[in-house]
Amino acid sequence: MTSQGSRFSRREGASRLTDEVFNMRNLHSYTPKHCGEACCMCCSYSPPCIIFFLIVVLTVGYDAYFITLCLKFHADWRTAFAVICILLGTAASAMLLWAFLGAVTTAAGYVPADPWKYPPTYVGRRKDFQPPAPSSNGGSNPNSVTQLDRANQLRYCASCEQYKPDNAYHCNFCARCTYQFDHHCPAINNCIGRDNYKLFVTFLVYVGVVGFFNGGLMLIGIFALEGGDWNIAWIMFSAFILVLAVTLLSFGLTHVCWICRGQSTMSRHVASFNREGSRRQSRQQLEQSRRAHWDAVLGTDRRWWRMLLPLRPRWPAPEETV
Repeated sequence: MTSQGSRFSRREGASRLTDEVFNMRNLHSYTPKHCGEACCMCCSYSPPCIIFFLIVVLTVGYDAYFITLCLKFHADWRTAFAVICILLGTAASAMLLWAFLGAVTTAAGYVPADPWKYPPTYVGRRKDFQPPAPSSNGGSNPNSVTQLDRANQLRYCASCEQYKPDNAYHCNFCARCTYQFDHHCPAINNCIGRDNYKLFVTFLVYVGVVGFFNGGLMLIGIFALEGGDWNIAWIMFSAFILVLAVTLLSFGLTHVCWICRGQSTMSRHVASFNREGSRRQSRQQLEQSRRAHWDAVLGTDRRWWRMLLPLRPRWPAPEETV
């Protein structure tokens, strides 16, 4: 019995370690309790580190190409062009790193237990709403919701043991409910929600813009400045940058289109299971929902320069975006 018990405990410990590794813990939703969990969390940040390293390597390679042009043409006018390309390309890559670090280091916006452990007020139009049983704990929730679950009751998260605001969903990786949940992105080891969705989309668009800019300048240097003395390695390098740019820019522009429509990855997934409810909404309701989505993920301060830069959304008060 002792040997069986020890085998079971080892098996259970190995299973727990596997869960910790594949759950991809992040600093925003989890605090390590011992060295093993800290090591697992460090492993979870391997994909963001690889992306950071890739951006730096591509930037160094870009600069190295134009430095070779400077050494090749010496005091020619092409040297001045190469220097300008180095300055512009490095500045663009710095902006890309700014957007990337913002998406990684900004929490998605997790739903707090207080006051959401208490039922909110339902202000929707469903007449078959089933109110929760009265609670004796004396707490209250000043927030209101319009969404119900399939049983026409307030949406409740059994894992977090609390109620959900509108458009909030539980992230299995973070083990937390997230405001305006879009998806969990393993590439940046972060949940994408209300507070960092704009930064995430900005990063995707920046990858495309910076990739086209730097890759295009390299192709100009290769085919226009070098005069037929081509190096296949540099051509392949610039082509790799352009392929990355096309791929991630298409992904980013897809999210931009969804933002314009007031949609997200999760809302589109939910709507695919509730098409009848989507059809019942009037045009005015859809417009209100779209503007509420803009206020939630883009903030209420939507000046053009704040939309273009990788800055966090800004709201008058956090409770107004719930």
